[in-house]
Amino acid sequence: MEFVTLGKTNLMVSRSGLSTRRLELVSSQGITNILNASYQAGINFYEFSCQAMECASDAGSFFYDKRKNVVISVTTEVTDETNISSKIDFSLSKLYMDYIDVFNLKSDDKFFGKESAEYNSLVCAKNDGKINFFGFYTQNLDIAKQIIESKLYDIIHFPLNLCSSDEEFELVKLCQ
Repeated sequence: MEFVTLGKTNLMVSRSGLSTRRLELVSSQGITNILNASYQAGINFYEFSCQAMECASDAGSFFYDKRKNVVISVTTEVTDETNISSKIDFSLSKLYMDYIDVFNLKSDDKFFGKESAEYNSLVCAKNDGKINFFGFYTQNLDIAKQIIESKLYDIIHFPLNLCSSDEEFELVKLCQ
């Protein structure tokens, strides 16, 4: 398995990771089997969504004795009603973990800068040891540029594929 550095975190993660969003459709034994197969294949990066935490308890149990070997990322979609602190606490309790490696805000409508309550919640959670790093997930090119230029976030999630425009691929150079 090939490993790469995740953003500005210095965490080494497998080039392939596992998003657990669809594991909500699988039985508990199926979740354990999938996680075991991915772990045995060398995958060490696992992403969870606050909006789909049905598999989190099974995953938390699976990772209990493997926690130091995996990188756990949790993403929450931000709305006007989102309380970031409660989302972090909810994720920690569902995953049976003391900390989350990377906690991500997701928004295609708004960038959360240094003065925002959302960003300050991330800083407080990091200071409290609940999260180690924070990131931002967006599919909006303008917001992605703001995130990179602000240098406030440790990682950025932005979907790139063979159909992406040259302008979208320029984000990679901006990150460097």
